[in-house]
Amino acid sequence: MKVIINVYDVQPSCNQKGADFFGVGIYHSGIEINGQEWSFGGNTMVRTTGVYPTYPRENANFYYKTSVDLGDIPAKEFIQAEADRRSKLPTQSSPSRAAPNSSRSLNYYVDIMPVIEELKDKYRAYTYHMLCNNCNHFSDELLRRLFVNHRSLPGYVNRAAWFGSFFASVVPFRYVTVGTPEGKEAEVEARVKGWL
Repeated sequence: MKVIINVYDVQPSCNQKGADFFGVGIYHSGIEINGQEWSFGGNTMVRTTGVYPTYPRENANFYYKTSVDLGDIPAKEFIQAEADRRSKLPTQSSPSRAAPNSSRSLNYYVDIMPVIEELKDKYRAYTYHMLCNNCNHFSDELLRRLFVNHRSLPGYVNRAAWFGSFFASVVPFRYVTVGTPEGKEAEVEARVKGWL
């Protein structure tokens, strides 16, 4: 099952005026699998995930720039790694499954969607933070899961946020988040401290 990283300009005028040249362009990324592109974005809705599907290379909020074809997910390694990961989860939250059949091919709905569903729960919309928990962090984590830590997001895609994260503790919170829902301030603050 082929995986493609789709990279978008967030602000083309900034990137065209030198940020690209210096490797600190501001980008959005999505991961294309099986004809769907998965991305992460924020809003103040407490009960919603920030993970959403779109048509590949057609995210209406950004300007498509380029794609990186990573090839096929290593089925045998992926299936074994996910089985190992599930076996370490507490039994009440881990559905019982048969032992992995390493010779079978990947199934989008059986193998890939459970990973995306898990990340949907982790990447809640209100946890979006421009420097420490953005679309590129989601894309990188999804890639690492799919390729069993053998592939990751190219460094240039999230380099601007990485540089900015050194100053995250002094940047006013309201400038790097989409707003924190009432009653979630302590949780979001603890997450940010964990990221730094």
